[in-house]
Amino acid sequence: MPRSTSAPTAPAAFGDNAAHIKAELAWLELVLRREVVRARDRRLPAAGRDEFAGMYVSDEEIDAYIADPLACADAVIAEAADGPDPVAAMRGALDGRLGASHALGVPLRLPALAAAFALDGAETGILLAALAPDVAARFERYYAYLQNDVTRRRPTFQLLARLCLGEAASVLHSRRYFGYPAPLWRHRLVEWPEPLDGRPETVFPVEQVMVAPNVVAYLLGLDRLDAALDGVAQLESGRPLPGSADYFHRHAQLAAELHATLGTRHRLPCYLWGPARCGKAAVISAAAHTIGRKVLRVSVPAAVGLGARLRDALERIARDARLHGCVVHLRDADALLDDPEHPDRVSAPWSQFLRAAEVPVVLTGTARLGDLQRVLDLALHGAELPLPDPEERRDLWCRALSARRADAKTLESVAARFRFTPGQIDGVVRALAASDAASPATGVAAEQLFHACRAASNQRLLAYARKLAPRARWDDIVLSPDHRAQLEEICAAVRHRRTVYETWGFDRHSTASRGLSVLFSGPSGTGKTLSAEIIAGELGLDLYQVDLSCVVSKYVGETERNLSRIFREAETSNSILFFDEADALFGRRSEVKDAHDRYANIEVGFLLQQLVAHDGTVILATNLKNNLDDAFARRLQHMVEFSLPDAPLRELIWHKVFPETTPLAADVDLGFVARRFKLSGGNIRNIALNAAFLAAQDGGCITMTHIIRGTKREYQKAGRLCSRSDFGQYFGLVQEEGAA
Repeated sequence: MPRSTSAPTAPAAFGDNAAHIKAELAWLELVLRREVVRARDRRLPAAGRDEFAGMYVSDEEIDAYIADPLACADAVIAEAADGPDPVAAMRGALDGRLGASHALGVPLRLPALAAAFALDGAETGILLAALAPDVAARFERYYAYLQNDVTRRRPTFQLLARLCLGEAASVLHSRRYFGYPAPLWRHRLVEWPEPLDGRPETVFPVEQVMVAPNVVAYLLGLDRLDAALDGVAQLESGRPLPGSADYFHRHAQLAAELHATLGTRHRLPCYLWGPARCGKAAVISAAAHTIGRKVLRVSVPAAVGLGARLRDALERIARDARLHGCVVHLRDADALLDDPEHPDRVSAPWSQFLRAAEVPVVLTGTARLGDLQRVLDLALHGAELPLPDPEERRDLWCRALSARRADAKTLESVAARFRFTPGQIDGVVRALAASDAASPATGVAAEQLFHACRAASNQRLLAYARKLAPRARWDDIVLSPDHRAQLEEICAAVRHRRTVYETWGFDRHSTASRGLSVLFSGPSGTGKTLSAEIIAGELGLDLYQVDLSCVVSKYVGETERNLSRIFREAETSNSILFFDEADALFGRRSEVKDAHDRYANIEVGFLLQQLVAHDGTVILATNLKNNLDDAFARRLQHMVEFSLPDAPLRELIWHKVFPETTPLAADVDLGFVARRFKLSGGNIRNIALNAAFLAAQDGGCITMTHIIRGTKREYQKAGRLCSRSDFGQYFGLVQEEGAA
């Protein structure tokens, strides 16, 4: 009968990552045991060696380690270790188990790391040998013994070459595995125990090597970023898109496009731009979730703030992204545009990082694609996530306020008035909940909701503009009937633009924006700023007066970038932008004679584009209408020319300028001052205020003498002479003080 033979036993897969690391260290210990035997042979007194060498770590201690059972004493590996070449046999058994584990999809981190960084077998062995002291202290004693120095508890280059490359490896051959060009060092997987500047002078063969701490954590099953990235980056899992609101259908489309782009072999870095808190991070999380990756979120402003340490941080980010299989999300990429004097100093490290990236990278921000491409000098795959339209905003408000009742008219009004993103809407609702301003029983009042929205809007705009509290009302200003009608028409245009553009369909017949541009022109003090306040108060909108000192820059292109940020921020909550002294920015273009003229003309052209594209309300005020470029006239829907008031209007202003509680003497003749002094409303207010201070100093009520003296001071400010024809019977009051 033929002799029966049993089939060879198939290698058993590892149960988990910990079992694999334990087995690899058992194999390494077998290699070290062999190296101990060789070291003792070299140290024999007969060979001329010092008989006390190696005794700092005693032979007995090492013998005790050797006598222990192997750390991973399962049957297959233990059997292999008893063969004629236990190191090779055990390595073969381990490789067999690795193949079985791979076939079953068991997640093992050492092979995954080797694949991610394209390490060969020798480099993987070097990494394992450097890792060993971080897992078991006995390996420190092995290394100290083999290196004949109790202070060298980490393996040196010389020992690693002998363990992982073999006794016959030449010095030149082994050196290519060590130092910066080698993958282990280039990718920051291993490092020296101390910083370079703090290390004692040592020669190459006896340099010690350790595994980077967060790489150790990864190999042992923990997901941690490098400690040097605290405050700069954070690691997150990919997540499906939240919510089912209509607006998130756009996010799903963008996530699908991003998934397709990130999955290509020769991919460009992607740039997703749109208003703050519109869900860009959620799109990246959804795309990463689809391709089975994590997300490494990096704050670009925080990284830029590292200064000279930026390049080092970017190298660590690149390593950790490959280590954990991440999509890198560079958020707030607008920070790369913030140094106009030295743009290369900020952008160069990022350009290098993006060109060398071996993982998908997505940048997000509010700046336009072209601005970022220009500063990075790099092509980007771009996509825009726009603001939700009014219907989408209404849907978002309904869902966010589901537990707090709000009537349909209030929701309609807040959705039309505040161009908020989902993140801003959620923030407003959380603020209402924290302040107990609304409850499921009582609901939320329109006034409470509007107040919370105004408090949450345009925080970034304060860097470029001053918020004016619109306290003025119609009764606080004196206007001719035609001027009043024009201001009311402006209010109506803002209030009813949704009806006109959407319900009546005017937006289908025009490619222009729905914004409203208004010009107030006229002499100083005629009510331009007061009218802007009245319009903002009537509409319940915030009014921001642009600070030209924060906008205009001597660096080419920086003024345009500042203006772009201003218009973009103003759109999010439909605030009114007020440019006082607008001719300083919106001046006439001139014939190009040098580079200064060309850039000045570009600046004006850019402003024209912004006015056309802006969906909010912009009010320009100027004392010199003729200094504005002619092209602005066509782009302005309303032009209100304020003139000096006539005598009847001036008398009304005089009566309004004194509060009801102001004590006026019987001799005050407001009709006289209104007829004689051709002044603006601002001049009249200054005179009344000055007269009040003079009267308060005299301890009595305001008399005609105080008003005449206040008028004289106002004349002096304007460089006008105090003539008898103007002051009439009161000329003696000013003449006594040296008037002509």
